[in-house]
Order: sequence, then C-alpha cells, then structure tokens
Amino acid sequence: MSKAKHINTLIFSTSANACEEIASQLKNQGLAIRHQQINNSEQLSEQIKAKTWHQAIFVGESDNLSIEQAMGLLKSQKTILPTVYLTADPSEEYRLAMMRKGITDCVGKDNFDLLGWVVKRDQKTVAYELGKQEAFKQVLETTKRNELLLDSSKDAIAYIAEGMHIYTNPTYSERFGYDNDDLIALTLMDMVAPSATQTVKDLLKQQKETDEEVEAIIKCKKADATEFEANFILSSAIYDEEPCLQLLVREVADQTELMAKLKEVSSTDQVTGLLNRPAFLKKLTQAVAQSEESGIDAILYFIEIDQIQDYQSQFGIAACDELLKGLGDWLSTECPENASKGRISDSSFAVMLSDSENLPSELARQLVDNIKNANFDLAGQTVNLTLSIGTVTTTENQLESGKLLAQANAICTKVKSEGGDSYKIFNPTVDTLLSEQEKAIYEEFLEAKEMDRIRVQYQPMMPLKGSSNRQYLSFFRYQNEQGELILGEGIFEIFEKLGVDADIDRLSIKTALKELADKDKDKRLKLFTKLSPGTLVTEDLIEWLLTKIENAVIETNQIVLCVEATVAQAYLNRVILLSEALSDCDIGLCINNVAITDKELVSSIKPTYITLSGEFIETIKNEGTEKVLAVTNAASQNNIMTIATKLEDASTLAQIWPLGIDFAMGNYVSKPLNSMNYDFTDNDF
Repeated sequence: MSKAKHINTLIFSTSANACEEIASQLKNQGLAIRHQQINNSEQLSEQIKAKTWHQAIFVGESDNLSIEQAMGLLKSQKTILPTVYLTADPSEEYRLAMMRKGITDCVGKDNFDLLGWVVKRDQKTVAYELGKQEAFKQVLETTKRNELLLDSSKDAIAYIAEGMHIYTNPTYSERFGYDNDDLIALTLMDMVAPSATQTVKDLLKQQKETDEEVEAIIKCKKADATEFEANFILSSAIYDEEPCLQLLVREVADQTELMAKLKEVSSTDQVTGLLNRPAFLKKLTQAVAQSEESGIDAILYFIEIDQIQDYQSQFGIAACDELLKGLGDWLSTECPENASKGRISDSSFAVMLSDSENLPSELARQLVDNIKNANFDLAGQTVNLTLSIGTVTTTENQLESGKLLAQANAICTKVKSEGGDSYKIFNPTVDTLLSEQEKAIYEEFLEAKEMDRIRVQYQPMMPLKGSSNRQYLSFFRYQNEQGELILGEGIFEIFEKLGVDADIDRLSIKTALKELADKDKDKRLKLFTKLSPGTLVTEDLIEWLLTKIENAVIETNQIVLCVEATVAQAYLNRVILLSEALSDCDIGLCINNVAITDKELVSSIKPTYITLSGEFIETIKNEGTEKVLAVTNAASQNNIMTIATKLEDASTLAQIWPLGIDFAMGNYVSKPLNSMNYDFTDNDF
C-alpha cells in the first residue's frame, strides 16, 4: 500500500501484548496502522474526543467495557467507524449474533491474513464516506460563494425554468428596469422586443438539443418600453436543486480592445514588463492544479540578485530600476518561451515551468552559470551580477501557490546566507528526516542520478553441480565525481527513510532487464535482482514486473527476485504470499544472506533459492560443517537451490563441495562486472 494514509485504529483489549501483536501483523501486510489500546469507557470517551478513528478491533469480551457500551460510545463519532470482533468461535451463527450488536464483521482470533483483508475492505468504505462528506461540504461552500457572487456580480444574470424567472440578480433587475419581485411574475419573452421572439425560441431550441452554451444578439425591451441590444448567453444549470437555464445578458459595446489593455496593465509590472505578483500567483495556482491532474511537475524558481542592497546603497533605489529592467529582459531571453516570468517584490523574481519533464536543476544551473557572462547597465556603469535561486516542485510538496512561493523564497534566502551564486532544490522530507551526513550522501546520489551516472553491476554465479543455468546477481551502484563506482554509507537506509526505495528498485530492475534483453538473445541467462521493503509492500509489483518483462521480450523464468532474510523475517506473511504469487507466474524468489540459524525461515517460505550469508563460510573454516547442516538440509528437503557467497579461494571451495551447494559466487569466481559478459566455460572448476 504505497503512499497509504495512516489508519487510526482502536484496539479493545486488556492485554498490551495482544494489541502490539495485532498491530504488528497488520503492518506486516502493508497497512499503515496507528493504534491505541482501550480497556475502559473513560479511555474510549477521551480518544473519541481527541481524534477521528478509522477502525475498531475488539479482542474478545472485557469486564470493564461491554460490547454494547463500547458500540454506543463509538456511535458518537460523526464519521463512519467499522468494527471487527476477533473471536475463538468464527461460526456463522456467532458472526450473525455479533453483527446484530452492531459489529461490522467477525474474524477468527488467529486469522490475521483475513483480518488484514477485512481492514483493507473497511478502509475503502471509510475513504469513500470521508470523500463524500468532504465533497458535500465543498458543494455547500461553493453554493454559498456562488450566491454571493451572483448577488454582487456586475453582469446581469437570471435563472429560467419553463420560460419563467426563478432568480434574478440586482444587476439584471436594474438592466431591465423592473423590481425584483415583478420579474418573478414575468416570462423570458416579456424581456425581448416582438421582433426578437423567434430568435429567442431558436436559441432555446438549440441549447436544448446540444446541451451546450449558446449565444445570440437579441433586441431587448425594458420596463419603460425602450429597447437595447444585448448578447444573450444561455447554458444549462441547476438552481435550488432543480435543472434550469442560466441567462447572462451583456449589452453590446465595442470594449474588447479597451478591456484587453486594462487586463494587460493590471497584470504587468511597470518596471520590468514581466508579470506582477498577483498575476504570477494566478498562473502558479493554475499550474499547481494542472500538475495535480497530470502528475507532471510544475517547477518554481525564486530568484534574488546577490548584493542588491549594496547596489541600492551606492546608486540609489531609483537607479536600480534600470538594473531590474535589464534582468527582466535577460530572463525573458534566457528562459523557455512557455515559462511564466514575474517580479515578486522589489528585487525578487520568479520563473515557473508548467508541465515540465526537465530536471528541476537544469534551468537553475543554466541561469546561475550564464548570468556571469551578461553585462547590465547601472547609473552609466556596467556591472556583472550573480544570482541565488531557490527551487520547489509542485507534486512532491503538494502545497497551495502562496505557500509554495514562500517555500521557494525560504530556500533562496538560505542560498544567499551561504554566499549566493548558487541554487538549491527544496525537499521537505530530506530536510526533516536526514542528518547532515545523510543529506550529503543523498545529495551525492541525486547529483549522480541527474548526471545519468546510475549503474548496475552483475556478479556471476558458478554452477557446482553441472547446471546449465547462467546466473547473475545485480548490484545497484552510482559514480561519484571522480568516476568511481560507489555506494554511499547507509544509502539504502536513507532511501527507506525517504520512501524512495521502491523507486530505486524499479530503476535498477529496468536497467538490468534492458541489459539482460541486449545480452541474452538465446534466453539462457537468469537475473537475480534485489527488492527493498518499500517494493515488497506495493500492491502492483507483479503486474508492473510482468509488463516490463513482456516489453523486454524475455521469459518470466529468467527473473529471480531477492529479499533479504532480515526483511523476510519482518514481513513473513507478505513474503510467503509473494512466493506463491511469483510461482504462479514462473518467477523465482531468493532469500538473501540466510544465516545458519534460519532453518525455520527457509522452511516457512520455501523460496526457489537461498544465498548463504558470509558467516556460512566463516563457520565452516573455523568450526567445520556440523553447524551449517541444519540450514542446508532444510533447503535440500524443500528442493531449494543454495548459493554460497563470498567465495575467495580454492581451499574454501573444497570445503563446501561435499555439502551439495548448487552455486557459488565471490571474487574467486569473478568480481562484479559492468555487463553480463562472463565466460562460464572458462573456469577452473
């Protein structure tokens, strides 16, 4: 459940251990549970007042709080609250009896898999109800705002049902010279000259047939019988919950050119010729809404001139207007034509790219570099400028336009405080979750990603039993500025903290699949690729993987997904389900770094492969083979192929050979390669 909202859950139980076990089991299934134990009515009353709850789980009966009493208190929450009762008797009769008490569903007390599916089902209902309530609230608020706008509008507006006026705003009454009460008794035809009657009938017929907005120039008639020409604009509407027509009446006047000039003046900064702050904010608001629909970022750049206060002190504020005008012209030529450019305050500018597929850093880096080659006039002198730029993207931050601008301003100010002549991209998650050392590592990775320096390496596995399989384990790496392939310390933990580990997995898998398709025309190779916890809990993993495999024109049995043993232990139920689903698709599962004590884990999951951790070989070297037999025997009994890792020399190979290990990998076989080009026929085995 990637990007799932937290599920506030009340767990009714007298045992804290039982509560933690239930919460842990649900989290292992990818449910974002935040729970609170309840064992009496006072606690329940306090929690209902404190926050909105999305799920309630009862663990048996309680002497302190009966089911009936709890259900009565839960009904005081205004939003829907599904309830599940965990019982030792999951019979249909007992389930029906509990439902009659108001319980939504009953589940066997140890059937955590079914409980997970029930909670997922219930949360779809909760999400639907909350969405419906929010939509109803917005409709009411919109209706109120619309009524206020109608009453204060300078346009003449009326709502017509079956030819009669059911609403007219003050401007409409004034335009036709009637009292509002009189208009209710008049028809639409009473408002037009006799010569225009047929035109109005044709217009009404056209609107009914097309159900679209239609308009025509109509000769109208006032209360005093004087006539005037107006544009009648008719469209379908709903007023007071009844279908009707909206009529907008605008007197014909050649004011188009004047209105265009007024609009231009009202939206333009008089010094620079760019958009002024209100006009730019309007563009930004539209871009934010558009990016939410399309999922494509709008990128906002907040730009400050470094040392502008020094220029103003030396030459005066008025003289600096020439400098601001020059920078505005330079931005107009330097930025893409479709970019919105504005002056936000005295010395601050902003540029916004809508529907941009470019990296946020591209334009920022270009502006910072190119400004150094530009000359600007200031009080008869030529000056060179540097810029500080703060960059924010819309979809990652999900803010309204005003807050987005403030955020870009804040990061720009930080750039200036560090000496200016640079740019920074604001990432709220990074700034709040990572230490300074972790930030530096993550920024190094981001730079490598932006410069297309992400790499995947492949380490071959040598078959020890004559298998025809040609297998590689893929490794994610990236190049630093010196061109060295590295992996920053703790980088995968950083990815997990930021919630991007699943994205990195998919990037690595796509790269590896392309290499496999390019190098393996005969479909003889098998690729092992690792999964992070973030990928493990995504619902569309198999669907996505099958699509990528089909696009690469390779076979499903050429792919093996790898899960670390520690991760598999933490997400045991999830991994067991994944193993079964992958088997149905003929995709392998490998548990990586299995310890010599992981016999039960191996037997529970029954993966296709296991890789044995480094302690496996160390134990054999120091203590012999007896301690490792439990896990190798468990693999053999369940037809699981074994892979020894960290094989560094021939003597170690001789020690593991009698154990029936299927494959070996390590520097003795081959170091990781940049491509799947290992010669499996050229070896000393």
